[in-house]
Amino acid sequence: MLELLLTTVLLAFSPQGGTVYTAEGGRIRGTILDAGTAGVTVQLADGSTRKVEAAQVSRVDFADGTSWKPTPATAAQPTAAAAPAAATTAAVAPAAAAGRPTGMVIPPEKLDTVHLARGGRVRCLVVEEGPEGVVTRLVDGSERRYAPGQVSRIDWADGTRSDLAVPKPDLSVQPAATAATVAPPAR
Repeated sequence: MLELLLTTVLLAFSPQGGTVYTAEGGRIRGTILDAGTAGVTVQLADGSTRKVEAAQVSRVDFADGTSWKPTPATAAQPTAAAAPAAATTAAVAPAAAAGRPTGMVIPPEKLDTVHLARGGRVRCLVVEEGPEGVVTRLVDGSERRYAPGQVSRIDWADGTRSDLAVPKPDLSVQPAATAATVAPPAR
């Protein structure tokens, strides 16, 4: 309990970058503004904020190398009345800040690689990955969003990998008969 209180107090005075890992397996990157019993508040690269309920947080990795996991009391399941509100908050992505995006200065070794389901790759900073899709920030500062199913996997700059879409076998194509399976005509 003391660790949680200390973490909350430190975060209140010194927000820092980090990654929030969600219970569904997604990730949200940004500046961690608050982490405590109510959940985690993250400021995204576009300046908007995202609130994630404690029950939906698997862990938070901070830029300084420390991690925080909600305790069982912190991550208690939300009540039935709170669940729809949490789902709505997570499902609605904030609009990008008005104005022209500014370029980002990110070393190439810090960029993630997004593999598109129809082929192709995008080198970028993945801001958010979850059931609603993938939100990326390109090096020119613009934001690109991909709907669920448009991204097959993400190769993260930290060396980890997220497989998002499993290709389904095409059952409509029948294999051609080979000479070995065709019986010769009777004489």
